[in-house]
Amino acid sequence: MKINTALILSAGFGKRLNPITLTTPKPLLEINNITLLEKCIKLIENLGIKKIIINTFYLKDQISNFLNNKNFNCEIKIIEDGKNILDTGGGILNMMNHSEDNDFLIFNPDTLWQKEYFDEIIKMEEFYFSKKNRKYFIISKKKLKF
Repeated sequence: MKINTALILSAGFGKRLNPITLTTPKPLLEINNITLLEKCIKLIENLGIKKIIINTFYLKDQISNFLNNKNFNCEIKIIEDGKNILDTGGGILNMMNHSEDNDFLIFNPDTLWQKEYFDEIIKMEEFYFSKKNRKYFIISKKKLKF
Protein backbone atom coordinates (compact mmCIF):
# COMPACT_ATOMS: atom_id res chain seq x y z
CA MET A 1 0.00 0.00 0.00
CA LYS A 2 1.00 3.59 -0.46
CA ILE A 3 -0.04 6.93 0.94
CA ASN A 4 -1.62 8.98 -1.83
CA THR A 5 -2.19 12.34 -0.13
CA ALA A 6 0.11 14.68 1.75
CA LEU A 7 -1.03 17.53 3.98
CA ILE A 8 1.07 20.67 4.28
CA LEU A 9 0.49 22.99 7.23
CA SER A 10 0.77 26.55 5.89
CA ALA A 11 -1.72 28.59 7.90
CA GLY A 12 0.44 29.87 10.75
CA PHE A 13 1.53 33.42 11.52
CA GLY A 14 5.27 32.70 11.67
CA LYS A 15 5.60 35.01 14.69
CA ARG A 16 9.03 33.73 15.70
CA LEU A 17 10.41 35.06 12.43
CA ASN A 18 8.99 38.57 12.75
CA PRO A 19 9.60 41.08 11.27
CA ILE A 20 10.22 39.22 7.98
CA THR A 21 6.94 37.29 8.28
CA LEU A 22 4.90 40.46 8.71
CA THR A 23 4.71 40.74 4.92
CA THR A 24 5.68 37.26 3.71
CA PRO A 25 4.16 34.00 4.99
CA LYS A 26 6.76 31.67 6.44
CA PRO A 27 6.23 28.94 3.78
CA LEU A 28 7.22 31.47 1.11
CA LEU A 29 10.52 32.43 2.69
CA GLU A 30 13.43 31.50 0.45
CA ILE A 31 16.65 29.67 1.16
CA ASN A 32 19.06 29.37 -1.78
CA ASN A 33 16.44 30.88 -4.12
CA ILE A 34 13.75 28.28 -3.43
CA THR A 35 10.82 28.74 -1.09
CA LEU A 36 10.36 26.44 1.86
CA LEU A 37 6.97 25.44 0.43
CA GLU A 38 8.38 24.55 -2.99
CA LYS A 39 11.15 22.46 -1.43
CA CYS A 40 8.52 20.59 0.58
CA ILE A 41 6.30 20.02 -2.48
CA LYS A 42 9.25 18.72 -4.51
CA LEU A 43 10.08 16.20 -1.77
CA ILE A 44 6.45 15.04 -1.76
CA GLU A 45 6.47 14.70 -5.55
CA ASN A 46 9.69 12.67 -5.37
CA LEU A 47 7.93 10.33 -2.94
CA GLY A 48 5.41 9.62 -5.72
CA ILE A 49 2.51 11.29 -3.93
CA LYS A 50 0.13 12.81 -6.46
CA LYS A 51 -2.27 14.77 -4.20
CA ILE A 52 -1.41 17.55 -1.79
CA ILE A 53 -3.76 19.49 0.43
CA ILE A 54 -2.44 22.77 1.83
CA ASN A 55 -4.17 24.78 4.54
CA THR A 56 -3.93 28.56 4.58
CA PHE A 57 -4.94 31.42 6.81
CA TYR A 58 -2.32 34.13 7.36
CA LEU A 59 -1.40 35.98 4.14
CA LYS A 60 -3.28 33.23 2.29
CA ASP A 61 -3.52 35.14 -1.00
CA GLN A 62 0.27 35.11 -1.35
CA ILE A 63 0.35 31.33 -0.94
CA SER A 64 -2.52 30.87 -3.42
CA ASN A 65 -0.84 33.16 -5.96
CA PHE A 66 2.47 31.34 -5.56
CA LEU A 67 0.85 27.94 -6.15
CA ASN A 68 -1.18 29.21 -9.12
CA ASN A 69 1.99 30.52 -10.79
CA LYS A 70 3.96 27.28 -10.43
CA ASN A 71 3.67 24.08 -12.43
CA PHE A 72 3.95 21.22 -10.00
CA ASN A 73 3.49 17.59 -11.08
CA CYS A 74 0.71 16.84 -8.65
CA GLU A 75 -2.81 17.90 -7.79
CA ILE A 76 -2.78 20.65 -5.16
CA LYS A 77 -5.91 21.68 -3.28
CA ILE A 78 -5.90 24.74 -1.03
CA ILE A 79 -8.15 24.64 2.04
CA GLU A 80 -8.67 27.84 4.01
CA ASP A 81 -8.99 27.63 7.79
CA GLY A 82 -11.91 30.07 7.69
CA LYS A 83 -12.54 33.16 9.83
CA ASN A 84 -10.31 31.93 12.66
CA ILE A 85 -7.06 30.03 12.54
CA LEU A 86 -7.65 26.38 13.43
CA ASP A 87 -4.19 25.67 14.86
CA THR A 88 -2.37 22.42 14.06
CA GLY A 89 -4.93 19.79 15.06
CA GLY A 90 -7.89 21.71 13.70
CA GLY A 91 -6.08 22.46 10.46
CA ILE A 92 -5.20 18.78 9.98
CA LEU A 93 -8.79 17.70 10.68
CA ASN A 94 -10.12 20.34 8.28
CA MET A 95 -7.82 19.11 5.51
CA MET A 96 -8.65 15.46 6.20
CA ASN A 97 -12.34 16.30 5.88
CA HIS A 98 -11.64 17.53 2.33
CA SER A 99 -10.17 14.22 1.19
CA GLU A 100 -11.55 10.78 0.44
CA ASP A 101 -8.29 9.19 1.66
CA ASN A 102 -7.76 7.84 5.16
CA ASP A 103 -3.96 7.82 5.27
CA PHE A 104 -1.81 10.93 5.08
CA LEU A 105 1.73 12.18 5.41
CA ILE A 106 1.76 15.54 7.17
CA PHE A 107 4.49 18.08 6.49
CA ASN A 108 5.52 21.41 7.95
CA PRO A 109 7.01 23.46 5.12
CA ASP A 110 9.37 25.22 7.51
CA THR A 111 11.39 22.02 7.93
CA LEU A 112 14.51 22.19 5.78
CA TRP A 113 13.59 19.12 3.72
CA GLN A 114 16.59 17.41 2.18
CA LYS A 115 17.18 14.29 0.10
CA GLU A 116 18.35 12.46 3.22
CA TYR A 117 14.78 12.49 4.55
CA PHE A 118 13.49 10.49 1.59
CA ASP A 119 14.61 7.06 2.86
CA GLU A 120 13.36 7.81 6.38
CA ILE A 121 9.92 8.73 5.10
CA ILE A 122 9.74 5.55 2.99
CA LYS A 123 10.69 3.46 6.06
CA MET A 124 8.01 5.18 8.15
CA GLU A 125 5.40 4.52 5.46
CA GLU A 126 6.40 0.84 5.29
CA PHE A 127 6.18 0.55 9.07
CA TYR A 128 2.80 2.24 9.09
CA PHE A 129 1.30 -0.19 6.58
CA SER A 130 2.92 -3.23 8.22
CA LYS A 131 0.72 -2.85 11.31
CA LYS A 132 -2.93 -3.91 11.43
CA ASN A 133 -4.02 -1.11 13.78
CA ARG A 134 -2.76 1.87 11.80
CA LYS A 135 -3.36 4.72 14.21
CA TYR A 136 0.19 5.98 14.36
CA PHE A 137 1.90 9.29 14.55
CA ILE A 138 5.45 8.66 13.39
CA ILE A 139 8.30 11.13 13.72
CA SER A 140 11.77 10.72 12.26
CA LYS A 141 14.75 11.32 14.53
CA LYS A 142 17.26 11.39 11.68
CA LYS A 143 19.95 13.98 12.30
CA LEU A 144 21.34 15.79 9.31
CA LYS A 145 24.58 17.64 8.84
CA PHE A 146 24.41 21.10 7.35
